[in-house]
Amino acid sequence: PQELRTADPSFAEELAQGQLGLSGAVASVGDASIFDVAAPSEVWARSLHGFGWLRNLSSAGSSEDREMAREAILTWIERYPPRSGSVAWQPDVIGRRVQSWLANVPFVFEDIDGPTYDRIADSLGLQLVQLATRWRDAPDGYPRLEALIGLLIGSLCIAGRENNIFEFEHALAGEVQTQVLADGGHVTRNTDIVIELLLDLLPLQTCFAARERTFHPALGAAIVRMLRFLRYMRLGDGSLGRFNGMGATPYDSLATLLAYDPAPDSNLAGASTSGYARLEAGGMILLADVGMPPSLEYAGTACAGALSFELSIADQIVFVNAGSPGPADQDWLATSRSTASHNTLCLNTTSSSKLLRNKLLNRLVRAAPIRYPTKVTADLNKQRDGAVLKCTHDGYVQKFSLTHKRELFMARDGSRLTGEDIIGAGSGSVRFARDLP
Repeated sequence: PQELRTADPSFAEELAQGQLGLSGAVASVGDASIFDVAAPSEVWARSLHGFGWLRNLSSAGSSEDREMAREAILTWIERYPPRSGSVAWQPDVIGRRVQSWLANVPFVFEDIDGPTYDRIADSLGLQLVQLATRWRDAPDGYPRLEALIGLLIGSLCIAGRENNIFEFEHALAGEVQTQVLADGGHVTRNTDIVIELLLDLLPLQTCFAARERTFHPALGAAIVRMLRFLRYMRLGDGSLGRFNGMGATPYDSLATLLAYDPAPDSNLAGASTSGYARLEAGGMILLADVGMPPSLEYAGTACAGALSFELSIADQIVFVNAGSPGPADQDWLATSRSTASHNTLCLNTTSSSKLLRNKLLNRLVRAAPIRYPTKVTADLNKQRDGAVLKCTHDGYVQKFSLTHKRELFMARDGSRLTGEDIIGAGSGSVRFARDLP
């Protein structure tokens, strides 16, 4: 498979100096093995055992880097036999590792000796056996897709594994049809997951073509929908709207993906299924969050940003949400998900959604999901003099018995945006002993 994710050649030099940076954290390795390091976080550990960093060594391309990559793979094989509960053998981590090893075969296997080749090939076979029996154990959402894509790529790329391709392909197609919505958004409402999924599915599609097999129509259709969704979510400066887990835009990955769009001039009419609205006129673009939080199993990155919007004029952004912090700033993650970090009305410094901190639920979802609002409405009307977006949410009804209504009007020529926020009673009349800021 192709490796579409951007590589960092400086990674090899840093590793040679005893520093291993993954998922926003740097660990000191020194002269020890990278697997002797105490993982700074579980996310860091999953990155280590997923071997996505192999592409960085491959891009550096020296014989020393090749030897470093082989040594890491062989050490991993020796130290980590299959063991339930181990981070290294979580189904999504196995799926990522299989994809990473296979994508870097030309680099790792150059001038390889027979015994080393056999050890790596045998390990890949063992990992595929584990994936075939355990992919259903992966958490709902993207982790399950990672596991299935790794299983399918391994079945396509390794001789003697072809018998189950049909079964795994249909399992992946069913999961994609569940997770990728009609407008191309992901069920989590997180645009970043759309990017990651496309970076996996496009190489998979190429593998099917190389084996002269027909790619499942549902997977091909999902790719087209997701590419259109990415263009729908772009502001005038090329960045993607910072909603529900989306942070800084990976411009390199986005440019790579959009180059695969078979119909770049075919625009998405709307993204109501994903819960987003777009107003565009002249050089003005407005994106608004007008959707409900996803179900709990998919709500680990969802934010309390009901009715928030982002605005750009030409190539300048004007109003934006805070967005999800980078890997090195995860201490700010909970704050970034609050209503106060979004371009929307916030009552009494209280969020319109509730963060659920339940140990069992957080372990299953790998994050704290949110609940509320229970009702969000949106009505977009195009008139002769412009477009009007009217939207409401009831996220404050439970605590304050109040609703929030927002009306936005964009002039037809994109020269003007006006808006109004209205606080109303959930039912009857509401009185408070003191003002709510």
